[in-house]
Amino acid sequence: MFFCGFLVSPGGTGLVYLGTSSRLSYGLGRNGYFPKIISRIDKRGVPIVSIGICFVIGMLTFLPFPDWFGLVGLITSATVLMYAMAPLALGALRRQDPDRQRAYRLPAAWLLSPLAFIAANIVIYVSGYSTIFWLLVFIVAGFILFGVYQISVPAEKRTILDLRSAWWIFPYLGAILLISWLGRYDGSPTKVFGLNLVSSKRIGEWYDLLIVAGMSLVIYYVAVYNSLNKAKVQEAVTEVEAEAAIELESHLV
Repeated sequence: MFFCGFLVSPGGTGLVYLGTSSRLSYGLGRNGYFPKIISRIDKRGVPIVSIGICFVIGMLTFLPFPDWFGLVGLITSATVLMYAMAPLALGALRRQDPDRQRAYRLPAAWLLSPLAFIAANIVIYVSGYSTIFWLLVFIVAGFILFGVYQISVPAEKRTILDLRSAWWIFPYLGAILLISWLGRYDGSPTKVFGLNLVSSKRIGEWYDLLIVAGMSLVIYYVAVYNSLNKAKVQEAVTEVEAEAAIELESHLV
């Protein structure tokens, strides 16, 4: 019975993350960040190409980690980092598009959003230095692939990023890596060019969490107050709503 649970539990988790990651890459293809083929769906509405790509990438993530603990730490941190963007988006939308009709309006968002961002960054931090190091390696690889693809397509089809609104992402990721190196969590021990990825443990217990919280608050308000201007935000939201309505109608027909 224990053996069956040992197999079923990771298998179920793997299926959930495969579905989540494939939906994310489907959205990247749909929005023009990567080739449109990624967002191709079959007659049942399943993004089959995206699932295949995510499966291959998932297999590659086994390479830098010697154990299951390290792999789970990377997957969890990546998922939390993805969802950490939600409080930032909420804060920016409340600031730039406050009057739009919403099906649900989160109460006390001014308080809950920064707290959620702090909690997400603490979860990422405690995953350990080695895990965060490899997480950033995969993120950098993603940026490189994005740049290569954008260069390969005609200029009129390229996705233009507004770096004036996204510049904070680089100091944010750098701060997470630096704090994790100074902190007391190592994660799963791995090596890069013969060097052990271990933290220096220069920040004491609880002080590290306070530093993560302070950094999170700074990044949160910088990100919110550097968001796209009101006109661009409203244009983007309207476009997403229109695409969602078309997609829903196509599935109902």
